[in-house]
Amino acid sequence: MKRSSAHGGGKAVKVRKRTPLSIYYFLMIAGWSLIVAVSFIYNSSLQEEHALESARLLARTAVEKDVIYRQWNSLHNGVFVPVVKGKFEPNPYLPVKGRDITDSETGKLYTKINPAYMTRLVHELGASYSGVRGHITSTNPIRKGNEPDAWERAALEKLESREEEEVSSLQVGSKGEYMRLIKGLETNESCMPCHAHQGYKVGDIRGGISVDVPMTPFFSAMNESKRTLSLSHVGIWLIGFTGITLSMRQIGDGIRERDKAESELRALTAELEQRVLDRTQALRLRQQEIQAFVDNASAGVFLKYTRGTYMMVNKLFANMFNYSLAEVRGRRDVDLLSPEQYAITHAQEQHVIETGAAHEFKDGMLTSNGTPYGCLVFPIIASNRVM
Repeated sequence: MKRSSAHGGGKAVKVRKRTPLSIYYFLMIAGWSLIVAVSFIYNSSLQEEHALESARLLARTAVEKDVIYRQWNSLHNGVFVPVVKGKFEPNPYLPVKGRDITDSETGKLYTKINPAYMTRLVHELGASYSGVRGHITSTNPIRKGNEPDAWERAALEKLESREEEEVSSLQVGSKGEYMRLIKGLETNESCMPCHAHQGYKVGDIRGGISVDVPMTPFFSAMNESKRTLSLSHVGIWLIGFTGITLSMRQIGDGIRERDKAESELRALTAELEQRVLDRTQALRLRQQEIQAFVDNASAGVFLKYTRGTYMMVNKLFANMFNYSLAEVRGRRDVDLLSPEQYAITHAQEQHVIETGAAHEFKDGMLTSNGTPYGCLVFPIIASNRVM
């Protein structure tokens, strides 16, 4: 902690500027808000991905179902159903020979439903129930209605080159958004009677089953989940906001109490320092007055500690022994006087210390130039002891 001088040599505390608590409060609220916002965005993206993946899974299931019943139909070399005008008509893309049969007992006409025809009929029926649309398509279709659109053609190129086994993406149509998925149809032995003339071999991808799944129900469920997610995150944010606010309020109260105590301590310290300065100044002035008095006295004056060290002397006393003031102060008689003079002085001073009474002696006392002098020694009594 830095200090600066004041009142002629005293020390005053310099208080370091503190960052306002409101800034920390703002940063904590901003940080908490950012964490909650990131959590909401992340979980929202998971909800969206879940909706897309759910639609993709439904489309994939529909395709796999189509492949299974097509295989069942192919294993039975097609199935025969009664001809219903406008509903189950004979397939014009099948050879006429063996395509239709008549019940000999009832005379009812039956026609063969091959895998491709069955797939188209199932897709038409399924679209009326679930809204899921599907059809078979190929870059080399037998039936004109099975031609691919631009998206399907690009996907079929990837399937035929074995670049992908499945292609899917979210597309926007006239009735909203759809999850589109297409999976390749691999040529096997049961497919050759109908497709060998097109140049296909066993193992070739001769086309694909394309399915469009409406996203409306999935997005509705997603939006409902997002509403719940929003409410939960608002609740979490409010809990954090309340906790931060209460905590910062407690911290603020603690800081204010500490600041108050520090302020009182600084005021007390300043008051004590001022008292010390005033007392020191008074003692300095008193010492100067005493020094001026003793320096102008007509006799030598000295002040000693009981241990024999000179505390103060006047100029006349120092000159009597050819010393300067600085040479005398802090030294003892043994350092300044001859052994004989020291013995006389020490004995007389010890008598004053022991009796606590003033004593004057003259015999044997000589200055450095041999001039006799007398000495009056008296004790200074302070706190019931001789100084």
